[in-house]
Amino acid sequence: MLGGCRKRYPRVGIAMEADATADFTLFSTTRVNQAVTFFACGEQIESVSVSAPIDSGCAVSDPMSPGRAAAVVAALIGESDCL
Repeated sequence: MLGGCRKRYPRVGIAMEADATADFTLFSTTRVNQAVTFFACGEQIESVSVSAPIDSGCAVSDPMSPGRAAAVVAALIGESDCL
């Protein structure tokens, strides 16, 4: 059986420096079993339920359209203004 073509959408990854990782670990520790929502330019990027403290220093979004991913990255690194 031939499989259909599946579109692949990019994900946005964020890597934190040591001090931000420590702050986010503390933040996520106090929010286990709660929802946490990430925003960029006032728009929701991701909403997750924290099942355990997050101490890895990185986060990866769900797949999103290439245009949306490019806009989120540009806003996060300061290459574009929030509209």
